[in-house]
Amino acid sequence: MFDDFTNSLEEQEYKARLEVKSVLDTIRKGMDVVLIDTPFEYIKNLQSKFPYEQISFTDEYYDTLGIECSDGRV
Repeated sequence: MFDDFTNSLEEQEYKARLEVKSVLDTIRKGMDVVLIDTPFEYIKNLQSKFPYEQISFTDEYYDTLGIECSDGRV
């Protein structure tokens, strides 16, 4: 779906607009942003390596979901 979106005529026309190009160029130059050829794959890779088990959740989080805390608390 992502590839369909990025390759769609509507998206191509949007990215070709002068004001869009100008803003994107300003962002790239001012923030040293590097274009990624495969952004979806890059994000999926980050997600696969993220240490979710290191996130500490509050008791309210577990209460809201109605699940047991990882340390066994209810």
